[in-house]
Amino acid sequence: MAKAKSATSLLSMAKLGLVAGVFSGIIAWGALRDWNKTLFVAGAAFLIVAIGFLVMNALAKDENVKPGEPRLK
Repeated sequence: MAKAKSATSLLSMAKLGLVAGVFSGIIAWGALRDWNKTLFVAGAAFLIVAIGFLVMNALAKDENVKPGEPRLK
């Protein structure tokens, strides 16, 4: 069986940041028609999304709960 990919891996966070950067870059290019401003907007969107996911991943609780058992006793 293939190993399941983690949703919190650095690669998946980078891919989501890249998608956000490309999407905002396309919108910025349609509005601005200036490569420097478009690259700035796309880079800023990438950094904001990637750093946001890293912060949320760092703040998430790591619970040691066995599957099938209730969390509260």
